[in-house]
Order: sequence, then structure tokens, then C-alpha cells
Amino acid sequence: MATTDGISRKEWDRVTELAFAIWHHINDAEVDIRRLELFAYLDALEKKYGPLPSILATRADFSSEDDTDNQEELLVRAYALAVERGDRWNALVIAHSLADMYLGQLGKPQEGGTWLACFGTHLYEDPEDPWWQREYERLAGIARTLENPSR
Repeated sequence: MATTDGISRKEWDRVTELAFAIWHHINDAEVDIRRLELFAYLDALEKKYGPLPSILATRADFSSEDDTDNQEELLVRAYALAVERGDRWNALVIAHSLADMYLGQLGKPQEGGTWLACFGTHLYEDPEDPWWQREYERLAGIARTLENPSR
């Protein structure tokens, strides 16, 4: 089965392998080498398929944590492409990533609230997995705390 935006299963399995290699080496010097391998493979996929939501979002997810401007730009582009293509799965996942980034990582309740609303809309359309509902509730709790820190 291909990804929702059309990348073959075999090719996406390779992305998954490279991503796991990054996580395996997250605390050692080899992480940068593994990240470069993943990005090179994503470059090859982008040459073959063009800029797709799953490619852009994966690049954002595995960018350096201190490169939030690049992560934001990639995720926003990926979300726009997912919506344009009618790719509901990627829109859900990417809206979640953006809400999590703004609320959890950056502590920006206004931007986080915007993406939490988008995430909630997609969640309402595809409510099958209870994990997503728990994630929505977790992020909504962070948003409430950021908006009213005294509570």
C-alpha cells in the first residue's frame, strides 16, 4: 500500500528504516550522519514525486530541534499541499505536528490554538483512533495552561 500522497510502500519503508536509524543514534555523534542519509533519500523521493506532504513533513520532523523556522515553513507548506490534494490523513498528522510544536515546544498559545482547531476539525472527520483524541485533549490542556498560567 502506498502512502496517502502516492509514495510506494517499498520506498516509504526505506524512509521508516532511515528514521529509526536516527532514533537509534539520537544520543551519539552518528545522528547527524543518519539525518543526512534520510535527507538525501527524501531529496531523491522529491525529485521523483515532487514536493509531497509526507516528504516535507518528514523533513520537518527530523530537522534539528533548534531549526524551528525551517520546521514551521516545511510543515505549513506540507499542510497546504495536503489540503489542496484532499489528503485528509496527512492534513491530520501535520496539523497535529504544528499544534504540538507551537504549544509544546514554543509555548505560543495563539498560533497553537489556530493549529489545534485545524487538528480538531480533521479529528472530527476521522475519529477512528482513540490515540488522536487523547492527543487532542493533551494539547488542549497545554493551550489552556498557556492561556491561563495561574490555573
